[in-house]
Formats: sequence, C-alpha cells, structure tokens
Amino acid sequence: MATPSEVALHPGFPIIKLANRRAQMGVTLHLRPVEAKKNPRGYEEKLFLGLTNYDATHRTPNVYLSHALDGPTFRLLAHVILTGTFVEAVTSGTLGPDPITRIVETPLPDGHAAHFYQWREFKGSAAKDGTMVSRVLTLTWNDTPHHAYPWGVSLSSGPGRASATGAVMPMGTPMTKVQMQLSPVQMQQWMLLGVEALQ
Repeated sequence: MATPSEVALHPGFPIIKLANRRAQMGVTLHLRPVEAKKNPRGYEEKLFLGLTNYDATHRTPNVYLSHALDGPTFRLLAHVILTGTFVEAVTSGTLGPDPITRIVETPLPDGHAAHFYQWREFKGSAAKDGTMVSRVLTLTWNDTPHHAYPWGVSLSSGPGRASATGAVMPMGTPMTKVQMQLSPVQMQQWMLLGVEALQ
C-alpha cells in the first residue's frame, strides 16, 4: 500500500482532484515499461487512485489508501458510466459475476428500498511478515431518486487470502476504509478526464 509521500516521489500525470468537507480524491496516470510478451505495447497503464478521509472537527488527514486501476479496466468502466449503462452492466454480469458485481438492497423509512449497484476490484500483496493484505476498490451507484451524490467510491484494506485466480480476497472485516460520495457531474468529469489522459 502506497503512502502519500511515496506517491509524491512518482507523481505521474495528474488527471483530476476532487474534494468535499470530509474527503479528497486524486488520480494520476503512470506508464510502466514492460516486456513485450506481457503487453504488446511495451508498457502498461496504471491509474493510481488515492483517497483521503479527513477528521471532521480538525480538518486533518485521518486515513489514506491508494489503488492502481489498469488502463483497459478503466476504459471499460468509463464506457458503461458515460453511456449510462452501469446498472445494466452490473445486473447482466457484463462487468463480472458476484462478488465482482453485486446489488445491495437497503430498506428506506417510507417503505421503499434503495438499490446499490456495485462493481469491485480485488487486489493485494504480501506484507513483510508474509501475511496477505487485501485491497478492494468499490464503485457504487445509488438509485434513490433525486440523490445529489448517487456515486460512491471506496477503498478498503485488511487481511486477505490468495484465490485460485491469483487475486487477493478479503478475509473478514477490513481494518481500514476510506470513502467519498460523488455527484453525477464529478463522476463524469473523472471518467472523461481519465479517458482523455489515456488517449
């Protein structure tokens, strides 16, 4: 897991910075040379997403986590979000099966229910002591009508285990979590500027 100081050493190409009273999100693009047999382009694209939650009283950084999204994955997410088909992509399994995509239903006081359409990416690494550390990125759309901030982005970190496919899946409750709510305009800005940077 990168720290803010480590990210500062390799700033990459800045894409966007969004903030509200409780959180800040920054995204940068990094190009890494790789062998042609791993990627025919000779490089891989990584969009580093950093999320910071602030102490509401003192406005000091409280928790920071980062996550690296692969360029091709970001392009697909941007496509379904910008074309308004994110919900369909989740419900149809286009973005992957459960637990990658999931629909969470939450009862509302008026008797109706809010539906949270989620896409998740599971990553992780081995800690110095050999234990596995899980990192999960979650994008969520809340279908409550007239919601000013229907999009949510969250990062979590905690104990993990390696799956058969090589992903690191979380084990139990995450030890650290940061999250931020985004308006439709903020989400579209993020997606459009990310695609522009990749182009």
